[in-house]
Amino acid sequence: MMYDIFTPAEAAKRLGVTKENIYNLIKDGTLKATNVGNGNVNARWKIREEDLAAITYTKYKVRHNKVVKTEIIEVVEEPELDVKAELSKLKNDLLDILVRIEDLEQKL
Repeated sequence: MMYDIFTPAEAAKRLGVTKENIYNLIKDGTLKATNVGNGNVNARWKIREEDLAAITYTKYKVRHNKVVKTEIIEVVEEPELDVKAELSKLKNDLLDILVRIEDLEQKL
C-alpha cells in the first residue's frame, strides 16, 4: 500500500497550523511520525497521510499568559471518487444533450 508522506511543514500547511504546532503534536504523542534523521539532534520527521488524517487537532491560544483552547478542527478523509460512475453519468448527460440538439434541429 502506498502512502503519501508529509514533512512537518507540509502537515502544518494541510492542517492550517504552524510547524511548531506539528512538532508539539509529535512530541506529546498525539501525532504519529517517524524520525528518519540522525537521532534527536538532527531529527527529520516524516508523517504518513493516514496518521495525519487520524488526529483531531485542538488549537490553543495564549491569553494573559494562560493557554486557552479556542476551537477543534477535525480532520476527515475525503470520500473516494467513483470515476467509472462519474464518467458514465457524464456520458449519459452528453447523450441527452445530443438528443435535444437533434430534436431542435428537426423543429427548424
